[in-house]
Amino acid sequence: MRLSLFIARKLVKGTPRKGRRPSRTVVGIAIGAIALGMAVMIVAVAIVTGFQQQVRDKVVGFGSHVIVKPYNQNESYEGNPLSHADSLATGIRRIEGVKHVQPFILKAGMFKTGDEIENIVIKGLPHGYNKDFLQSVLVDGELISLPDSAPSKQLIISKFTANRLKIKPGDDVLVYFIVKNDIRKRKLTVAGITDSGFEDFDKLFAFADTRHLQQLNGWDSTQASGLEILVNNFDKLDQTGDDINRALPPSLQAKTIKETQADIFVWLDMQDINAIIILSLMLFVAVINIISAMLVLILERTSMIGMLKAMGAATALYVGCLLITHQTYYCVVL
Repeated sequence: MRLSLFIARKLVKGTPRKGRRPSRTVVGIAIGAIALGMAVMIVAVAIVTGFQQQVRDKVVGFGSHVIVKPYNQNESYEGNPLSHADSLATGIRRIEGVKHVQPFILKAGMFKTGDEIENIVIKGLPHGYNKDFLQSVLVDGELISLPDSAPSKQLIISKFTANRLKIKPGDDVLVYFIVKNDIRKRKLTVAGITDSGFEDFDKLFAFADTRHLQQLNGWDSTQASGLEILVNNFDKLDQTGDDINRALPPSLQAKTIKETQADIFVWLDMQDINAIIILSLMLFVAVINIISAMLVLILERTSMIGMLKAMGAATALYVGCLLITHQTYYCVVL
């Protein structure tokens, strides 16, 4: 057995003495402080990572990972339609990394109940739409059911809008649209209420059957504002977006959520700086605790180190003794 290992085991077991050695208390405190620092680091990283994941999922839920739209479509929600959306979606589904593709329609409108009026953007939901996000933020009522026979008269609104309009699931609401300088209205029934925690998105969007919006715009069943695409791996979002762009005709473009919501994702990336600062501080405290504990152990074992030196032990075993017996202030450097 190596001498260093033998001595280390004896020190760990301790020697029978009266009273309690100060080093045990100091080492116990140091170990506790290091354990607490590690716990804080783990919690800090978990909180930052979880926060980023939650925000990202909710932003993607109101849009998608990638959006395909015509180049000439403006931002007024009344742009030119994307034709043959179903056949285009079929081709995009074959691209590696694509999880789900669905057409969408956006149309600006206005809610009216009694004396209350609220501006809104209606997002059309097609057959087979992805329900994961809406189901996760649904707080009251149910999701829209889309029958094959006729457009559904159900509507999903946010808790923010419901509170402003003082309505609940089962209540009717009039939705006004402007179509070619003409005002048209639709009477819809609130099926469910959602609450994502993002007020800017909650007060902007509501969800209805996409066929209502197609009829208002004078579009057929193959036309939509664009395509929403979900990917399997967010870390490969940029690569998948480039693959989709290469597969599109020149008249269409694909933009990732990082491009359409750049300000939010830049802000999320800045949260990593907070985690790095916390980790650095905790690591610094842990190093100080380790050094303090080592110095206390060396000070307590001065006589033992001197004895080992006299017996011809290796330098690694008595270097601490030399620093302590000749120039005590060197301990700070050690």
